[in-house]
Amino acid sequence: DPKSPGMRMAAAAHIYFLSKFLEFLDTFFFIARKKFSHVSRLQLIHHGVMPFFSFLLVRWLPNGHETFGGGLNCLVHVIMYGYYFLAALGPHMRPYLWWKKYLTTFQMIQFVCIFVKSLVVVLGIVDCAYPWQFSLISVLLVSMFFGLFAEFYVQEYSAVKAKKKAAALEKSQ
Repeated sequence: DPKSPGMRMAAAAHIYFLSKFLEFLDTFFFIARKKFSHVSRLQLIHHGVMPFFSFLLVRWLPNGHETFGGGLNCLVHVIMYGYYFLAALGPHMRPYLWWKKYLTTFQMIQFVCIFVKSLVVVLGIVDCAYPWQFSLISVLLVSMFFGLFAEFYVQEYSAVKAKKKAAALEKSQ
């Protein structure tokens, strides 16, 4: 039945799959505008892997366990693109963009939540007839993404804080 909840979920999974290509467009636009400093290894790997992973979801498992991660990921992207929209309005918006660090933290929390939920299936804690092998792929992917985001977090926020502290120390001397 095309109106069944399972078919609606399959349609939502297909839209999620298509959104992964739209998300890669920001990387393309950075490259086209020669803003290579905005393109990171994290961005290339994340946006390069997700269309393939999403295709596997849509093709063989268009509903079920992995939709939790997709839904959470959509929420993160709505907030993230809201941040990008505000940043694009110009420098006068900078005072209102103090929460970028927390957005990165939210992205990392997202990966932890998906990791735990997928691990429940992999370890057989819950038997929901979902292929544990696919959840294992999810566990491995979100582990890699968490590592990449953690590396970005340290570079972006800890390094910046250290530079500011050094500059303040230098001024006081």
